Amino acid sequence: YTFKAVQEKGDTPAQIAAKYAIPERSVKQSLALGSLAPIVLDGWRKGDIEADEAKAFALCKNIEQQTTVDTRLKKGKQLDAYYSRRELIGSSHDVKRALTFVTLKAYQDAGGTVDQDLFDTKENVVSDFTLLKRLAIEKQKKICDDLVADGWKWAELSDKLPNGHHSWSSIPSPAKPSKENK
Repeated sequence: YTFKAVQEKGDTPAQIAAKYAIPERSVKQSLALGSLAPIVLDGWRKGDIEADEAKAFALCKNIEQQTTVDTRLKKGKQLDAYYSRRELIGSSHDVKRALTFVTLKAYQDAGGTVDQDLFDTKENVVSDFTLLKRLAIEKQKKICDDLVADGWKWAELSDKLPNGHHSWSSIPSPAKPSKENK
């Protein structure tokens, strides 16, 4: 029996681990790898995907998202563990920044979950990086709207600004008013 077949009969990962006298984490890793999208499993079997890449795909439980990312990265010839992980669950830096901004509670209230990375003991991963990004953008838009409502001439998200906006210089202050203009 595979662990997946035993799990489908109703056993939990803890029960499977006890039954086969192996660590529960190993069972969870095997179940995650065995549940990859068919296109990813096929690529792994053929040798087109290495174990590290398969582990990166296993961090995302959404089969459709795995398939989409696999196809997109293959077209761009960027199918490796780094890019797969970044596309599926975001970079740890981006996730930490977004979670700090959005808050863990808001993310979980919107249906997101945080899971332990089964292949790295130091990392936790968000279950839905797309949801986290959407929540961050919505919060940023609200802040921009509030600034405009408070009297700012304009406030936009940086992706709405023209290229090169980071190099805009500061607007010089006008000359001091003359005595008659005070």
